[in-house]
Amino acid sequence: MHWKISALLAVVFFMSMSGCSNSEELLIGSYQSDDQIVFNEEKTIKDPDTINEFKAIIHESAISEEPASTEGYPDSVIHINNGDNSTMVMLVYLWFDNNSTITFRRGIEEDQYYSVSEKDSERIKELLHLDEAE
Repeated sequence: MHWKISALLAVVFFMSMSGCSNSEELLIGSYQSDDQIVFNEEKTIKDPDTINEFKAIIHESAISEEPASTEGYPDSVIHINNGDNSTMVMLVYLWFDNNSTITFRRGIEEDQYYSVSEKDSERIKELLHLDEAE
């Protein structure tokens, strides 16, 4: 009887560890071809504060009337998922401009571009470790 209780407690423990936390994760990827984005698993971010700060910067950014350099593939693709309810929270395509700012587009369907200030661009690079060599 003692082993049954121990087994039940072990099952409950593992179930609670696998699904009761903030399960948002931020993935950083890049295009390898027209139909292939590769995400760097070593750069996956699970820290809620980092993810929330990134989302706040994106949500507060201004619409860009004339995007600087958005030709070709974006420099980075940011994908934020919520594992608790199996949803994509945010998809952002980032282009790094020569003047140290970021231009981005949200989602697959949207064609509007946004500009990030130089200060916020630097903060995004710090948060996501985008200056580090791949």
